[in-house]
This record gives sequence, C-alpha cells and structure tokens, in this order.
Amino acid sequence: MRLKTLLLGLLFCQPLLANGIVEHTAIQALTVAKHSDTGRTLEHGGMLVSTQTPYGRIVRYVEPSAPNRDVTSVTVIEKKMLTKNDVLVGSYHLHLCFSNYYHAYFSVQDVLTAFFSGVPEFMLDECTGDIHEFDPLVDKVRGPGGIDAHISGPKGERLSRHLPAGRIIGNIGETETPREGP
Repeated sequence: MRLKTLLLGLLFCQPLLANGIVEHTAIQALTVAKHSDTGRTLEHGGMLVSTQTPYGRIVRYVEPSAPNRDVTSVTVIEKKMLTKNDVLVGSYHLHLCFSNYYHAYFSVQDVLTAFFSGVPEFMLDECTGDIHEFDPLVDKVRGPGGIDAHISGPKGERLSRHLPAGRIIGNIGETETPREGP
C-alpha cells in the first residue's frame, strides 16, 4: 500500500519536477553562455529541448548558431535542428550589461518569441546576475515589475512600449558594472 501511495505521489508531482528541470537547465545554459569567450560582448541564446530516452526524460540546451556579431540580438529558436523525439520546452538568451539598455526587462521581440513558441523565455541580466523567466502561460505582459519604455522602432521612430520583467528564478552570483553600449 505504501509503495502504491508513493508511486501515485510521484505521478502527480511529475509536472512540478519537470518545471524544475527546465529552469535548472536554463540557468546552466545562461551561465555557460556568459562564460564563453564572447559572453560579455555578444548576445548569446538558444533552445531548451526535452527528449525522452530509454532511461528517462532529459532536458538539454542547444545554441543554434554562433552569435551573429549583433550585440543585442540573437537567434534563439531554430526548429529545423529538432529531431522527431525532441520537444521545445523553452528558450534562453543573455542581456549584456549596458548603461543605455533595458537589460532587466524582456524586449518586445522576447515576448513575441515566448507567445509564438508557447514556451517560457529565460533571460540573464548580466548587470545583476538575475535570471528572469517569462512564461506566456503564466505571466502577464503588464505584470508586476515591468517598465514603460521608449524604444526605437524599425524605421528609427520613437515608440512607447511596456517591457515585462517576468519572474526572477535564480542568480548566478556575479554582477557587472554597466558599460557604454551600442
């Protein structure tokens, strides 16, 4: 009877454990990206992928390509890299520590990526070391901690947009002093 109760408990706890695995993998991916040769100079990002193996479910991170030399933009999702057994469970990217940059907030593009992919977006704020999560199934764009920002539009026009902060799910224990940005 105790074994049956334990097994039923594990069955119902699986979604909670799975979410922890995704967050842990995001933190690991962001830490590795920050410590790469260009982790302080180019934005890095990628996919969090779940795969069912004969030994159980694994979650891993994949950086689709080398940073594209654009300091504030990176491709995070490249679905053609997924195999038939892979399931996209999240995406991640760095926000470099610039003084004239909204490094603690998700950009409009970040939010759109989360909504269109249907999976959480994780972001490392290199200034504070905080790791933020924006999950389109949980978080609101106008949720707590966001900011009304003035950003440049595609034609250089000045736009007012609300940028969400998401939820802080961890910290890598490293901070940086803001520097001049692009």
